Amino acid sequence: MPATISGAPKQGTPTKLKAEFRQHYGTLPQIFRAPGRVNLIGEHTDYNDGFVMPVAIQLYAYVAIAPRLEPRIRIHSQNFDESAEFSLAENSVGSRHHWSDYLRGVTGVLTAQGIAVRGADMMIASEVPVGSGLGSSAAIEVASALALLSVAGRNLAPIEIARACQRADTSTSAACAALWTSLLRASAERVRRSCWTAEISRTNFFQPTTKFES
Repeated sequence: MPATISGAPKQGTPTKLKAEFRQHYGTLPQIFRAPGRVNLIGEHTDYNDGFVMPVAIQLYAYVAIAPRLEPRIRIHSQNFDESAEFSLAENSVGSRHHWSDYLRGVTGVLTAQGIAVRGADMMIASEVPVGSGLGSSAAIEVASALALLSVAGRNLAPIEIARACQRADTSTSAACAALWTSLLRASAERVRRSCWTAEISRTNFFQPTTKFES
């Protein structure tokens, strides 16, 4: 099982995250989120060049972020009650079998793409349960990518965020990550994709929201 951030649905997750971030780091954050997902179609059809249709669910991974001058990323996990940090000068890609690998992977991939990732303080709270097939790692990666891009003053299209997170996920685990699962989180909607032609069609169940304002 990948070393994702464990979690369960919680009441008031964003409000609690904002308060704990301020207590931990002494400043107010921006908060970003990405949803878990279930598959209407997609079990074993993706790597057989078939169709997939995942649907976003209302369980989220939340990432709070505030910029810092020092070129380091400091991360705290509410779920694990544990902190980690690393320098932006490090090679962040690769597995250390630690929950921070996903943040390191996203940072490394964005940097490799020419994004000037800034130092930041970050805090994570995930409602998406691990090991249930709801895509907890991809939700964390996409929420983290959105947060890091915001602090860097950059925007990427959902498909580009999905590709970056797919590369990050593949670099930090033994599994080959599916592009469509990251794309769903980057767009927060129902996605129908042909894995043969890469054609994508979308049908919203709700208005996509990636930045959370408490």
